[in-house]
Amino acid sequence: MKDLALKLMQKIKEQGLCPTFYLYNVTVSGFCWVDLIEDAFHQLRLMQEEGLLPNEVTFTILIGAHGRAGEIDRGIGLFNRMNADGCSTPDRCTYNTLLKSLCRSGRELDALSLVHTTSKRGFFPNRLAYEKSHHYFCACHMSIPAFRIFEEMVACNLVPCLYRWNLLLYILCEEKKLREAYRVCDVMFERGFLPDESVMRFLVETSDKHPLLLVNHVLNR
Repeated sequence: MKDLALKLMQKIKEQGLCPTFYLYNVTVSGFCWVDLIEDAFHQLRLMQEEGLLPNEVTFTILIGAHGRAGEIDRGIGLFNRMNADGCSTPDRCTYNTLLKSLCRSGRELDALSLVHTTSKRGFFPNRLAYEKSHHYFCACHMSIPAFRIFEEMVACNLVPCLYRWNLLLYILCEEKKLREAYRVCDVMFERGFLPDESVMRFLVETSDKHPLLLVNHVLNR
């Protein structure tokens, strides 16, 4: 596939044509999806040599590739380069891609910081954006950032669906974050929601195993 793509690009140039901005982005994307990141960067350099500046699509593709390869610091470097160079501005897709990569890499504080940055940039509050970030945190069992997103959604009157309430409750119980779990239950009851029976049973069982946490919750209410 790599050889075929390179031959096609070479043939276009031999015919006196210049690869378009769109074609370069497609080529960069193709190399990234088969984990040929260095080849993708080579195409990026060729693109710039021909006077075509990368845009947010190009950077987002490369950030995602670094995230999948476990090279989160290089992905963050590209994101910072976007902001520093001013050649392209991160969009919602860029933020979501970086957020997903940070969650995969276990960078909990960086991920939560990015959520707050997106809020300042005007991408929040937005139900889809909130739910995506909440999904990433829950999928990576980052219970406290997921809880923070939950609190922000409730504050913005963006009521999560029942599935998200239950998922968050389960993860909080699993990580013994009972104070936060009880807070979620309180808000659920206020909004007319009831936890699933299995989740409620798990919460009760966890409370029985950690009675001091239950006492602390009651005292701090």
